Amino acid sequence: MASIDKLRKLKLTDLRVLAIEKGIDANGNKKQELIEDLLNSQVPTSVLTPVHNQSTPVINPTPTKSATNVNDKDNLPPFHRVKYLPQLPYVKVLFTMIYDFLITRATESGGSANNFKGLDKAVKHHDAGDVKNISHAKVNDTTMYVRALCQASMKKMNYQVFICFSKENEEQHSIDYAYCQCPIGAAQACSHIGALLFALKDPTICNRYIYPLYLECSSRRSQTPSFNRGNEDSNFDPRHSLDRQNDMEKTLTALQGMSHLWNIPDPVPDMCMEEEVETSINPLYQQMMKMLYTEGNLPPSNIDMELVKYIEEYTQSQRLSKEWFKMHIGRVTSSLFGDVMSSGPSPTSLIKQIVEGSNLEKYTNLPAAVQWGIDKEGQAREQYKKIKKAIHKVFEIQPTGLDTRQVH
Repeated sequence: MASIDKLRKLKLTDLRVLAIEKGIDANGNKKQELIEDLLNSQVPTSVLTPVHNQSTPVINPTPTKSATNVNDKDNLPPFHRVKYLPQLPYVKVLFTMIYDFLITRATESGGSANNFKGLDKAVKHHDAGDVKNISHAKVNDTTMYVRALCQASMKKMNYQVFICFSKENEEQHSIDYAYCQCPIGAAQACSHIGALLFALKDPTICNRYIYPLYLECSSRRSQTPSFNRGNEDSNFDPRHSLDRQNDMEKTLTALQGMSHLWNIPDPVPDMCMEEEVETSINPLYQQMMKMLYTEGNLPPSNIDMELVKYIEEYTQSQRLSKEWFKMHIGRVTSSLFGDVMSSGPSPTSLIKQIVEGSNLEKYTNLPAAVQWGIDKEGQAREQYKKIKKAIHKVFEIQPTGLDTRQVH
């Protein structure tokens, strides 16, 4: 996957060759535009498509009567597959919409976006004049895409930002989806998306910079009227707190319609009583631990049936249970019985295995044969079950643990 740094090192002719291979129209495009289009072509279509259950791709759609009747907008094209007009869109954006999208909007995880830091940075991006080249594409009678560039805070690069709007009535629009080229753009809550929303919210600033030839909407760092600087300082940057001047009237105007968020008391947890509870260990577990062959401990020769059942149930996970391995130490289990019967006069390694238990723990990576057995165990179990079910109507495989005897 090509990065922006690699693409910048290529010549314009090389970029056009890459664009043609990707099916991108390279005629008349500048180098930066080709780089942005190539980067977008690498993003999965599902990310660039406001509605993911897209059925058929639509290139450069034109408004039709049938387009307005599409249920759930399942025919919306990806952001980069439409033709944008370089002019300011006719969309009304309110501060409540921006707040809801960046803060209270529900996410796929079930929580809220809650990107207060992104909201603050979005204001600074907008006031610093980082948003430029606003254009739009009318997909159908109710859907519109808006595209713009937003300069990154710390890097000398521009991110492409896309927003999908739906027209609810003549005066009201809603934000359906957004995407940005920045590393967190797919989360739809980055500061660059917020900056574009603030630029659309303040049409007086955008209208002042519509160029007659291209109808390009762009805010300028050296000309933006959103701050009363007092002097023309070339180093002025509203993103730095020392350069900012608070405008209370502008702040109160922006907060209109947000009164429902004022005077909200902090949540108070319900009163609860702390009670000290003494934890206890299952007596059967303590008896099972007495069955281990350890230094200074000799297991009893007789145990009751209740403990036999407990040990079997507790060790059903077998190799995943530490107790499973500990209980094998010092015991001749069924898997070793054949080796014991066929052992010679000096079964040193066998005795060591019985006394010390499994030595697989010493391996950082298990032997290939053992690992293969672990990987194929579930598959073999299902295959065995399938074969047996072909013969028996009722056949089930139950997990088993270590089966001990009452009398040793």
